[in-house]
Parts: sequence; structure tokens; C-alpha cells
Amino acid sequence: MLELRYLSDETPTLTDVGRVLGVSHQRAQQIEARALRRVREALGAAGQHDDQAIQRKRKVTAEYKQRQRERMRRYRKRRRATKVLQTWERDADGGWRRSG
Repeated sequence: MLELRYLSDETPTLTDVGRVLGVSHQRAQQIEARALRRVREALGAAGQHDDQAIQRKRKVTAEYKQRQRERMRRYRKRRRATKVLQTWERDADGGWRRSG
């Protein structure tokens, strides 16, 4: 599967590879994903994975989560401030309306 997909001169689509193997496009995609996962696991077990890339991803993820927390904190603070100012009153028709 990987030879057909990555080691040939031209890059065939999953549909082309599926035709050669006699399976559907989706099944070819599943086979490819499984083969790539096995290669990654083998490289990881051999200690050849990129530790720096993993660390960068963790750092980026941590920074993103921190930004999200700060964004939500600001949102909640604004929301609390506006809730205090908003009051509900009965209007002339007997319904409720916001004032303030």
C-alpha cells in the first residue's frame, strides 16, 4: 500500500490504489491509515521520533488553552457586568421587556 502511494514516480489517488488492490476508496484509506500508524509506532519504539516536534505541539496546545481560558474569563466578566445593568420590567401590554 505505502509503496503504491508514496514510492512511485507519480502520486496515485486513493481511488487508483483501491482499484489496483481491488478495494474501495474508503477501504484503501483505512489500509493506508493503519500502515502509517504501524510505521509511526515502529519509529517511535526505535526512539527515532521527533521529540522537539512533540514538545512544540504541547507548547502550542498549552498556549492555545491558556488563551481560551483568558478569553472565557473576559467574556464572563463582561457578562456579569451587563447582567447587573439589565433589569426586566412589565410593559404596557403585560409582557416583559429589558430596561437599562
